[in-house]
Amino acid sequence: MGPSRRALHDGEGEIGAAGVLSNPGYRRLWLATGASNFGTMLHGLALGFLAIELFEATPRDLAVLNASTLLPSVVLGFAAAGWVDRLPRRALMLAMDGARAVVVAWVPLAAWWGVLSLWQLYVVAALLGIMSFVFEAADHAILPAVVKKGELVEANSKLRAAEAVTEGVAFGSGGWLVQVFGAPLVLLADAVSYVASFFFLFGVKPRAGGEPSDEAVESEPVWREVVAGLQLIASNPILLTLTGCSALLAFSFRVIGPVYLPFVYTELGFEPGVLGMVWAVGGGTSLLGALLCRRVTARLGAGPTMIGGAAFFGLSILVLPLAPGAGLVGIAVLVANQLGDGFEVLFDVNQKSARQTLTPGEMLGRVSGTVQVATAAAMLLGVAMGGLLGETLGVRPTLVFAGAMPLVAAAWMGLSRVRQHG
Repeated sequence: MGPSRRALHDGEGEIGAAGVLSNPGYRRLWLATGASNFGTMLHGLALGFLAIELFEATPRDLAVLNASTLLPSVVLGFAAAGWVDRLPRRALMLAMDGARAVVVAWVPLAAWWGVLSLWQLYVVAALLGIMSFVFEAADHAILPAVVKKGELVEANSKLRAAEAVTEGVAFGSGGWLVQVFGAPLVLLADAVSYVASFFFLFGVKPRAGGEPSDEAVESEPVWREVVAGLQLIASNPILLTLTGCSALLAFSFRVIGPVYLPFVYTELGFEPGVLGMVWAVGGGTSLLGALLCRRVTARLGAGPTMIGGAAFFGLSILVLPLAPGAGLVGIAVLVANQLGDGFEVLFDVNQKSARQTLTPGEMLGRVSGTVQVATAAAMLLGVAMGGLLGETLGVRPTLVFAGAMPLVAAAWMGLSRVRQHG
């Protein structure tokens, strides 16, 4: 076992037999993150269906909706990341949960009052996007103050497992709720999930010194601290490569966004309830990937696990254009596509753990935020590319293009020092 791999798995003491969930603070953070992710998945599902059903949204309209979620993070993300390293991270997460509950609750109210418009969906998506950005950056930065260094891979794996479960529940139930009751009801459930996350976070108590001090607010200007975070990433070949590869996978996923619903819902003719059940398979494979991640990483090493995860994720996208229609073969192809979620988890858990291990605690917010800005910018470009290619070439060639990007990321990592990491 090499030094970096030993650092990931041994760190500051051994992991107890009960696992990291025996830590009450982590357990509350785990529940809060799961509830928050449930809400994010639910409104991501409902807003798209709402735009199609109420406003007959085209791939271009859906691209604008997706872009609305991302653009504020690209424009404001660096400043937001700097403040994550200055303000108490738990307080930031609490504020974001409360604000998201209020914002998302507006959509069903406006729909029932007959005043909802497509541009309002764009505004709601933008607000939810920047608030989720801040929540995620603070969530990533607070974790090393809640668990030990040697528990990071297990802690991140269990967080992804919670996300996988909530993803499966959100898509499995959300599709049927949209079909039976309509998207506005789904968005009310979304608001409740953020309230639940808010209350879970009250039990999270970072250890002494784990949160930014009062002096941090009076330190250097935010822009200088942001530059320091950028310099740290640029000076570390592993962090730089993982940032680029994370952006490529995010780009690939967002290229799919504007064409996926028009492909499976409009062209192939799948009903929302059936789609929800298929998407729930993705939650199951994500859960399996999270449960197996620590074991796979221990056997293969972090580098090879990330490379393989990205490569198989790309291959799972490339099967999607083969779907012939809404019959059994089409369902089989969509299910095969969902298997890739588990491989993406193998990449994601290890790249997060590597960043948390290689980054000083006082810079975690900036480094995490920088990666989020890079991925948000890549997603924004992906949305634009997906909308453009979907309108000009059609949905199937666009899906092929999207599937090639994770393969490029895998090749990049294979030629870099990431290959030897762990």
